[in-house]
Amino acid sequence: MPTARKRPIRRASRMPPMLLSPGHHLNPLRRHLTMSLDPDQLRSRVVMLEIEHRDLDEAIARLIDLPNRDDLLLSRMKKRKLQLKDQILQLKMLLVPDIPA
Repeated sequence: MPTARKRPIRRASRMPPMLLSPGHHLNPLRRHLTMSLDPDQLRSRVVMLEIEHRDLDEAIARLIDLPNRDDLLLSRMKKRKLQLKDQILQLKMLLVPDIPA
């Protein structure tokens, strides 16, 4: 019986942190938002997302009470609600000023 050939372990090479550009630790969405939106725009976006989150929460509550509810639709709505919550938290974190160490 032939023996399986072992593959070498590949290690990801990492650049030292000092060689990375400023803001390298930020995800691309956050970098894009910090460059393109001012704080007032961020706050208005947060308000819009919070309204959508609240409306979705009410729609989910109404859908749960229905006797012949669509479980697939319900799970998609819950997933969207979690995505909105994550976006809201990310935007709120952008509004918090950096504290010097």
